[in-house]
Amino acid sequence: MVSYQRVKITDKFYTPNRKEVPVATGVKTKRKIKVAPTTTKPYCAIAFNNGKTLTADCDTYLNFNIGDQVYIKYRGNRLTDNRRKG
Repeated sequence: MVSYQRVKITDKFYTPNRKEVPVATGVKTKRKIKVAPTTTKPYCAIAFNNGKTLTADCDTYLNFNIGDQVYIKYRGNRLTDNRRKG
């Protein structure tokens, strides 16, 4: 069983065209990273202050902002759950 980690969101990455271009650009840093292309859901990535950058369903985690303190669970490089602190 994987436990939650308390972290801070440091950047969010979005892809301009999820089917053809597997590159996402950071909102804050403008850094470019590769993400797996998908045909079902819009995937992006979220960077945390623990050094992890995890792919995530953009629609599910849209309400989380850079600077938010959150609790996360992940498997491999994919974010599986994200909750607000406290």
